[in-house]
This record gives sequence, structure tokens and C-alpha cells, in this order.
Amino acid sequence: MRAIAFAGCASRYSICFPSTTSRACMYSRTLRLIHKPVICSYSPRLCYNSLPEDGAAVAKNKHKLGVLVSGRGTNLQAIMDACASGRIDAEVAVVISDIADAYGLQRARKAGIEAACIPWQKGRRKAWETEAVRVLKKAGCELVCLAGFMRVVGKTLMNAFPDRILNIHPALLPSFPGLHAQEQAWEWGVKVSGCTVHFVTPDLDMGPIIVQKAVRVEEDDTADTLADRILVEEHKAYAEAIDLVLSGRTVIEGRKVRILGESGLKTS
Repeated sequence: MRAIAFAGCASRYSICFPSTTSRACMYSRTLRLIHKPVICSYSPRLCYNSLPEDGAAVAKNKHKLGVLVSGRGTNLQAIMDACASGRIDAEVAVVISDIADAYGLQRARKAGIEAACIPWQKGRRKAWETEAVRVLKKAGCELVCLAGFMRVVGKTLMNAFPDRILNIHPALLPSFPGLHAQEQAWEWGVKVSGCTVHFVTPDLDMGPIIVQKAVRVEEDDTADTLADRILVEEHKAYAEAIDLVLSGRTVIEGRKVRILGESGLKTS
């Protein structure tokens, strides 16, 4: 799609038209419906023109990600690596954990990324999320990624980042939601398992699906060996999903996520 934006204009909107030309605007949120033309919210900081008349490229800021973790943070590391290699046009601006000794916080600090622990207190979800939103907004985060965050996201966080919170789950949803998904799949004797990246909604592990990766279950697998192979695909899937969302190629239509190609057409 091609977005027409007005530099220096106080308006918070741009008018988007289908086009085979390159996009001129990166969206700060995923579209939910398409009408032609579409008026969609945009962030002036993210919008840039293709090339000025003199041919000089216009610099653009990287998208900022906030990552929530509760444990070792291997998916966090994969996201940081994808940002560093340029596979994702973004940077991790802040990492937040509900557990003080979560290794994910150490990964962030080693990489020079802001790391914040907000201790979890039973029965105080709203207070926790209010503080998390403050930290995320202060860091300028546009997209929030749950990477092994072992808490159910509530309304406070979802309302602050509508359609801008992603989660990764180690199963092919809607099969095996909740905890210990790899073990559930192994115990059921499925022949194929995998992982899912989806938008976060009030229904646990039931948000619109962005990316899935399949993993064959071998005859000699254990729950642990299966989980290890799924984890490899998780690292690939999360980077792919983040790139799709930040590049404005995801459109939520009911329960489905439609993926747009560079020309604005649905990919096969």
C-alpha cells in the first residue's frame, strides 16, 4: 500500500491507497479492516518519504520494541539478534520482568538495553500493568512482545497497546493452549506440533494467528526433545511475525490475519 502523509502537519492521520509502488509509511498499529481508500492512524515519527528530489535518502528511526519475560529469555535473545542483524527493522528499547532474577534481564543488560523488574504482587494485576505501561511508553515502544512471560495480560496493558501485543506459544494453536503445551502434544501422540505467534486478546492463547511453524514429532521423541526442536522454530517464527507487523503487512479480519505482499496483494 502507498500512504500519503503530510510532513510537518499536525494531523494524526494519513490516507492510504492500494499501489504497486513501495510504501511511504510504516504503521504503528495493524489495520483491522480495509475499505478503499483507508484512513488509518499513523505516527509522524514513523512516517517518511521515499526519496526527496535531490536523491538523498531520508533517515528514519528504528521501531522500538518492548519485551516482557519471566525466565531465561531465549526468544528475547532471538529477537535481539534479529534486530542486530537487520532482519527486523527495530531495536529492543526495554525488557521488563515480573521476576527479579530472570535471566532475560541479564541478557538485556549485557546488550546495553534497559532492564526493569516490576515485582508481581498477587491481586494487583492492574497496578503491575499500569507501571509496565508507564515504562513501555517512556521507552517509546510501539510493539510489545511476550517472550516467556508467564502472566495473563489484562485490560490495562491491552488497552494501552491495542493490536500491538504479540505472544508466542509452543504449539499449533488452537490445539494445546495454556501451560506445558509441548508435553500436552507429546502425551496426545500428535504427529505434528510446532509453534504459533499471535496477537494477544482477552481470550488466553486464542488471538488472531500471524505465523505458525510445524515440527514433526519423531517416534523416539520425549517431551523435552520435542520442546527443544520447537524452540528452534520459535526463534524463527517470532522474528518473522514481528517483521510482518512492523512492515504494515498484517490486516486483522475477524479471527484471521491477512498477510499483504509488497504490492498490497494477498500472498499465497
